[in-house]
Amino acid sequence: MKISKKLTYSIFLVITVFGIYFGIGKWAEHKIGKEIQKISTDELKIGYENIQVQLINGSVTIDSILIEKNKDLVFNVETISLSGISLFDLLIEDKLKASDLLIMKPVLIKKNLKKNKNSISTKSQSDKKFSVFIDKVTLISGSYIDNHTAINNFDLELSNLNISDETIYSVIPFDFTSHTLQIKDLSYKINAFYTFSIPKFNSSNEQIALFDFSINPTVSRSEFSKSIKNEQDYMKLTGESLIIKKPTVHEQTKGFVIGADALYMDYINLS
Repeated sequence: MKISKKLTYSIFLVITVFGIYFGIGKWAEHKIGKEIQKISTDELKIGYENIQVQLINGSVTIDSILIEKNKDLVFNVETISLSGISLFDLLIEDKLKASDLLIMKPVLIKKNLKKNKNSISTKSQSDKKFSVFIDKVTLISGSYIDNHTAINNFDLELSNLNISDETIYSVIPFDFTSHTLQIKDLSYKINAFYTFSIPKFNSSNEQIALFDFSINPTVSRSEFSKSIKNEQDYMKLTGESLIIKKPTVHEQTKGFVIGADALYMDYINLS
């Protein structure tokens, strides 16, 4: 049985196309891995389990990411998926535009909050121009821990995220047009004697809302009296809700302040 030349060419063309597709995908995965290795140093260690590139929808997925910096910062993520991108932009250009970034179960642990006096964040450090623009960023089931703060579960969405060589030196190193943040359990250690607990915290462009919050003593009344030199009241504060309408963030030299159109508080009790 003879196979026609047309069928032979068709089969050859299909095999060639799939071969090129597979080859470019593997090359892209290898290239991304090499770029990650370039960033990784003794001070900043970056590891991952797997990289997958899908050329059809322009997506890159990286699994089981672990980043460690000087043993003071540990950041691990179950999965990061970036879609709607051009591989040419990702691998060659200094500009990256994507439609979606999904970050699953990120955990950030900061063991040392002291600032390095020798580190200076100025534009003179690097003249390299770069730009990253993502239409939508979604972060699911995140957690954060440092010496004072613990966030056990939060979800975050950002619209029109922009990071560039200009924004990276700001107190907030990126721009965005809108956001929604939901925290299910937040705890902040005010000092050695009090902890600020917020079981439910919501934030958006329209408002910041705290529900069922409390400031609780972490020591007994007798221990508190022995530890405090100047006379102070041993107290506990609870509140049903605190709502900040139309919050605005104003950057300053040593941080930022939050302004608002109005503030509402319900059932605040101090005992």
